[in-house]
Amino acid sequence: MPPSENINDDDNVDVATNNLTSRFNDMFAASPSSLRKISSSPSSSRKEYPIHVADDGEGKIRDVSRFASMFSASPAELKKSREQSSLPSPLPSIARVIYDDISTCKDDDDGLSSSAGKHSNSFEDMFLASPAALRKIGQTPQNTPVGREHTSAENIVYRSMENKPEAPPLPVTFEDMFSASPKQLKNIALNDKLRIHERPVLDSLRLRTSTSNTASVPSSSSYSLCDRFEVKYLLLAKDEEEAKKITLEICLEQTVELPESLVPEGTWIREHVVGRCEKLSEASKCLKSRAYCPSKNNVEKNKNAFEATVSYHSDCAGNELTQLINVIFGNTSIKEDVMVVDVKLPHCILKDYPGPRFGSVGLRRMLGVHKGPLLMTALKPMGSSADELAEFAYQFALGGIDVIKDDHGLADQPYAPFEERVKKCSEAVRRANSITGRRCVYAPCLNAPAHLIIRRAFTAKDLGVGAVLMIPGITGLDACRELAADDSFKLPIIAHPAILGSMLGGGTRNSVRGFAHEVLLGVLPRIAGCDMTIFPTFGGRFGFSKDECLGIKSGCERGDLENMPSIVLTPGGGMTMERVKTMRQAFGDENLCLLIGGSLYGAGKDLAENARGFLKLAGREDLYGPFEENKK
Repeated sequence: MPPSENINDDDNVDVATNNLTSRFNDMFAASPSSLRKISSSPSSSRKEYPIHVADDGEGKIRDVSRFASMFSASPAELKKSREQSSLPSPLPSIARVIYDDISTCKDDDDGLSSSAGKHSNSFEDMFLASPAALRKIGQTPQNTPVGREHTSAENIVYRSMENKPEAPPLPVTFEDMFSASPKQLKNIALNDKLRIHERPVLDSLRLRTSTSNTASVPSSSSYSLCDRFEVKYLLLAKDEEEAKKITLEICLEQTVELPESLVPEGTWIREHVVGRCEKLSEASKCLKSRAYCPSKNNVEKNKNAFEATVSYHSDCAGNELTQLINVIFGNTSIKEDVMVVDVKLPHCILKDYPGPRFGSVGLRRMLGVHKGPLLMTALKPMGSSADELAEFAYQFALGGIDVIKDDHGLADQPYAPFEERVKKCSEAVRRANSITGRRCVYAPCLNAPAHLIIRRAFTAKDLGVGAVLMIPGITGLDACRELAADDSFKLPIIAHPAILGSMLGGGTRNSVRGFAHEVLLGVLPRIAGCDMTIFPTFGGRFGFSKDECLGIKSGCERGDLENMPSIVLTPGGGMTMERVKTMRQAFGDENLCLLIGGSLYGAGKDLAENARGFLKLAGREDLYGPFEENKK
């Protein structure tokens, strides 16, 4: 209707009154966030509404255009309007009575009920009320027709707030934390009580998701010191202060990957997620670091070696070996002058990993060898046919070798396809065992794509193999763990060190980097369930020192891995027949398997006799098998 037209008809007055009342009640019961959504919708754009005046003496509908402007205004505009308003204090209408009831409790129930039906001053109340007062009013239950899909004013759609659960307070988001200054972060921590034993900081830092998907955060009281695992790092720094700085960088890099200012002291994440420096010492005084500590002539001028012990909460590892290794070294492995020299894992970590299924004792029992070192050789060279490799396997088994493995270069090449090779070599070893009465096993190499590793392992098992060779540096330690934990597999697992040399420290001692040999070739394969670990021994064609090799022995046998059995250390890498005695003296016989490849092939044309000579050098008394009594 035209703006200048007045309404005198009672029915039209009722319609106008209802229009105003409906819109007010919707706004009255809505939350601040709902008001913002409504005001930003296209249908809420400001318009000049007609002014309807009723002069029936029962009340007036006052200034609808002001209400419409109020309805779509921002909080800042409302504040400005209140400051400029010359209106007197409103009469005790619905909003005023409720506000007084909340703030002063002066109005009785009769006053509230008598005023509940009066809407003439609703707009003025809302117009003059502060945002805090509006929130108080909106939180008070109302008997208003809020649940409508459509109001009678312009058929604007409003969503009911009655059946919607109460929204939690808006969290401090990651974006807020990321853009805040250190001073602001400190204020957030203080104002929101982000203190230990008060409220976990994740309540505020949690990403905004639906309430049904919101993950619960453990309380501070649920954590204890036994939930932490330790990593010892060897690092180079000019002085102790710089060493402390580097250690803090490691603590942050291995967990949150954020600057220190974004995870201030006192927050839950800083206390329970970020790594914690437990100890910092001179490396020369530390047993683990001493073997890798560079001499003064081999390090940059004015740099000293330190050992930093950092602890991490077990939750950071997520009960997964892959993530455990990631937390131990991860991004820090890319940095210079930092090396992992040891790890100490508590029960809460070790309980997730079954460890070796056989270990040293189980392997000896399976192979029937109770005295002297175990003996191993490799089928080679690459390019040989499956028939040729099977013949080599037969001769070695006949001569008394305990474990015959594929060379790690054998995979699924056309000249010796995997299944053909595995089938023929397994049959050859079984045939030799039927003659000697020994329990020699053949171990094919499972160097395969990720989706084929497990399939090939079980194919090999079905074809009669007695063990498998894994390459953790290529296919991953967790592939070893997966097989070791599978009760339907139950075969020994041998770990080969290919590729891992790039992850090892030491060697030339000209740099500090990578993992200590004890950790990478001893502790980690053992946790992953490997029963044997192959490594190039000192004095061979690789550069391992004797101390580094003895470190591997320590990782294979140390007793701080709970009930995990010791595993068999298998030195190889260019070892010759002449060095057998030296190896036995260095490592002892109990958990030792001697690996000789090329030297065994080159000892003579009769591979079976070469193998028997290997047994003699190793001090083995069982030169012949139980079925070879006539040869003894």
